[in-house]
Amino acid sequence: MIKWDGVGVIYMIYILFIITTLFLCIAYKGSRLKFLSPTFWASSLFVLCTFIYCITFFSMNSDISLQTLLVIVTFLIVTYIGEYIGMTMNVTIKRNSGRNRKLKNILQAAKYSTIEISFWKILLLTIVYLYIAIKRYINLAAVVGNKDAGLLNIFSIMGDARTKFIKTNGKIVLGNVIENQIVYFSEITTYIVLFIFIYNSFCARKRKYYILLPLVPDLIIRMISTSRTSFIILMFSILIFIIVIQYKKNNFNKIKIPKRFAVLGIIFIIAFFVYGRFRNNIYSIPIVSYIQSYTSASIYGLDYLLINGWTKNSYFGKNTMYHILDFIGIENANPQMGSGMVTFSKSTLRSNLITSLMPPIMDFGIWGMLLLRFIAALLSTVLIKKFLSYVGSGSYKTYILIYFVVAVLYAYLLSPIGDSFRDYFFNPDLMLRYLVYGFLLVKCFLQPRIVEKDISFLRSES
Repeated sequence: MIKWDGVGVIYMIYILFIITTLFLCIAYKGSRLKFLSPTFWASSLFVLCTFIYCITFFSMNSDISLQTLLVIVTFLIVTYIGEYIGMTMNVTIKRNSGRNRKLKNILQAAKYSTIEISFWKILLLTIVYLYIAIKRYINLAAVVGNKDAGLLNIFSIMGDARTKFIKTNGKIVLGNVIENQIVYFSEITTYIVLFIFIYNSFCARKRKYYILLPLVPDLIIRMISTSRTSFIILMFSILIFIIVIQYKKNNFNKIKIPKRFAVLGIIFIIAFFVYGRFRNNIYSIPIVSYIQSYTSASIYGLDYLLINGWTKNSYFGKNTMYHILDFIGIENANPQMGSGMVTFSKSTLRSNLITSLMPPIMDFGIWGMLLLRFIAALLSTVLIKKFLSYVGSGSYKTYILIYFVVAVLYAYLLSPIGDSFRDYFFNPDLMLRYLVYGFLLVKCFLQPRIVEKDISFLRSES
């Protein structure tokens, strides 16, 4: 806090709220990507978390330090700089002017075209995924010792399963090797069909609901995982698809979020917290404290780390690159997950949420973290630009890049409360699966095709 001659006090968290709000405005107004800006999404949740910290300040333990404020602000600065440089880089292969004009016509015509996938392919995948989903649910009931896997016992099974997942660090086997790989295909299929459905709805105003059939088994599989974050990223992906397609259709001039989606989003947020309290049986915790534990507690945790320090790593990059260490066969390289478990309020509540800044700071220091986040912003911007250049062109690369664009923006969204960068992009095993499986699914089976409106030259470019 800053004292002014004993007359008044300005708390650091209030200053941080003002600065993050300013960055949110700058990212939207100053970035060519607008709502697809990494800086925008990184700033957005920081604004929310700091706002909750501010309005519940006197139930928290204390203010944050100047060092914490500077670290968060500097992170946003390097993110914006990396994004700006990424936007100025020319990552598109140069073509002759005649081909450029043709490509422009294709993208213009795609505004009124539809993307289609054969019904039998959608139906076949749905049946396969549904079989896997039901089998995983039955296996989950058996794992938690519940012999009755009926729908009436679903909440009991989910509660016991969540406890089991936590105790085993998520290492519960619900299927054989092949079945577990099909789960990845199911997730990839969901993102593809959602994108196509939204594309057709906005560009051609045609809604073929059969294309959403694979969403049913995927929702069951996500529920079985007991992870609410899997539903968050699904809702977030829908929002990103709406933004991407409207931007492509309107040349970044305007965007309109459907009221139905906005209402659905509000219902989802409420359900997220209600289900969490019901599942974890924590009705005794006040609702304000419960919300704090999922938001402002992470900023307090970062402050606690910077003030009190941390244990030296036994492996290089242990907290940031533990997926890589595990991938190359190094055992016992688990991150210091308990480092974020701090008492964050006067009611002695604890939270294990961490900001995305904490793991790289513990591994490489503040300057190392800033360098990593600068590189991440630059590469993320290049990825988003490349994806936008494919949307509407009929290229199979559009559908392969869908997941990666959603994942990178989701990682920036969660910057204040978790490090999804290490869980996604520092996880070679996961990234390779999504890349290879996405290619096989799109190129060898689904083969989405653009159905034009009497525009024959599109065929030569698909």
